[in-house]
Amino acid sequence: FSGDQESGAVDVEGMSRAPDEVPPVHSRAYVTDSLFRVMGTPMVEGRPFSPLDPTRPSDEVIVSRSFAQRYWPGGSAVGKRVRQGIGGDWTRVVGVVEDVHLTSLQLPADEAVYLPMLTLDPGRPGGGTWGPSVIALVVRTEGAPAALVRRCPRRTWLLVASTVRSARSEE
Repeated sequence: FSGDQESGAVDVEGMSRAPDEVPPVHSRAYVTDSLFRVMGTPMVEGRPFSPLDPTRPSDEVIVSRSFAQRYWPGGSAVGKRVRQGIGGDWTRVVGVVEDVHLTSLQLPADEAVYLPMLTLDPGRPGGGTWGPSVIALVVRTEGAPAALVRRCPRRTWLLVASTVRSARSEE
């Protein structure tokens, strides 16, 4: 990746910390479950995200292998709960993927938490979906990449417009 992902405090249920202590900071990326397939990143445990349910916000996350090993060494991460920040809603780990170097190939792989790209936002007036303000599009091609790049700007707009339209129709 490009290092554009965000990071933030991730609270792990059952991990003790002092009342005034902030949970450890980890890389967070908002993704679709197809990202792992396109990038060739294997799922080592569990499953991908469930399809977006228009009646409730997603309560699922996927974590990296190194994140899972740090917090549940020798055990399964699937079914465990984490939350973003200190007072966020608890989310359930549904899968573990192989480590990805989100920041740099020269640094160890990130201990990462992956959240669904589009989630429902019950806090918005009238409900609706929420997604990150900046996204990266990952494309796998078997041909010459330069030929694909010439077509990307227009097709990218179509993809984004289609995604937004699709999300709105599910509200």
